[in-house]
Amino acid sequence: MATLCVGQIAVGQSSLQLQFTTTPPVKRQIVVERTYNYELMDYAPHAPIRPLNSSREAVFTSPEGAVISNVSAMLAKDWQWFIDGWTPESAKAIEDDLQRQGITHQSMVNKWGPLKEGPKELISRINTGDYVIITYTTSANGKMFAVVKRENRLWHLTNDLHDDPILTAGLNLAWDDSGTAVIKRVVR
Repeated sequence: MATLCVGQIAVGQSSLQLQFTTTPPVKRQIVVERTYNYELMDYAPHAPIRPLNSSREAVFTSPEGAVISNVSAMLAKDWQWFIDGWTPESAKAIEDDLQRQGITHQSMVNKWGPLKEGPKELISRINTGDYVIITYTTSANGKMFAVVKRENRLWHLTNDLHDDPILTAGLNLAWDDSGTAVIKRVVR
């Protein structure tokens, strides 16, 4: 048995000492785990992104079509084409974020200039739940990714997974032979 003194309570002019008896501590653990299932496929060989000439050529019937449209919109420096390729909720969030930060559409479009240089290729595809993550490369920006979601039989980019572990850590992890990786372990 152990005696634990919690403290003193002042009552009027006197103080009362409280003592409680406890058993010795027993160490226990709670394990909280989330499992994120996904399928990773590489494009073999890497698939060249052939830019579209206009938004009229855009096809949103596949995740790859949505990504090619997005890259093409940036290459064409066409803000409306770019934002139309996103889900309505994500497009609104992008617009709200830009407005909150005082960033104009034109300043965003100006950042896309270096994309024109060099080849662009689809590298891999990750299927996870209702989402597909396409990883692609550009010579100006290196490896990039786009998350797409199917709504009403069409695929559009989304920022739904902006804080998802697959994006925040999963694309950069060293996987073991079983295809498992521990992203975060908290011990206190």
